[in-house]
Amino acid sequence: MPSQEHDKVEYDSDRELAHAPGAVGVFLIVDQTMICAGYERLLSRRLDLTIVGKSRDPESALEEVAESRPNIVVLDLREPANATVDWLRKIKAVSPATKTVMLRETLVAELVQTALAAGADAVLERESEPSELFLAVDALRRGHTFLSPRLALQLAPRSKELIQDGCDLAAIQALNAYERRLLKKLALGLTTTEIASELNIAPDELLEQQQRLEEMLGCHGSAALTRLAIRTGILPG
Repeated sequence: MPSQEHDKVEYDSDRELAHAPGAVGVFLIVDQTMICAGYERLLSRRLDLTIVGKSRDPESALEEVAESRPNIVVLDLREPANATVDWLRKIKAVSPATKTVMLRETLVAELVQTALAAGADAVLERESEPSELFLAVDALRRGHTFLSPRLALQLAPRSKELIQDGCDLAAIQALNAYERRLLKKLALGLTTTEIASELNIAPDELLEQQQRLEEMLGCHGSAALTRLAIRTGILPG
């Protein structure tokens, strides 16, 4: 945890993000070199994502974030959880429009709620499937919050107001048997690989089906799907 309060970097609240519409600039704040390189390789698979900066030191990263105004900051630090939450607040202070993705190895409900209150827009477990990071990025681009499915399942019964999703509860009635089965598996927090294997389809096809299902339900992100499944009895509350 930082030993002292760091000075805030001044910013112009009227300044727009430094990226053209449609382009997504990602800044990595990751304190392990090999893991940071892994994120960079993973995100480079998407042509619509650009790494605009990276830093192992969150303190020095604040000024860079304030200057570059990335669309998304990926924050993965080994320091204590309360210190990471403090960095979330500082990132939002220097670049309010920037979305933040926090990754931790161990996450409990209280920490997730604290992180969301501090400004996290997505919270993922480090053991999550790589595809979940892409799902998180896409959810943030649409203005939604994203949680790893297992976190969403843990939190859904405890905080109905945690994430505003705007799902269409009535749309559940229009789902066929296969779509209801898919929704249940997504809501249970199974990984992309697990669901694709059970349904005997390719992972890419599964992601397309999930996107179509979300559009049908007006419901985006694993957290929202889990809460919808609980509300409508597809999963027990």
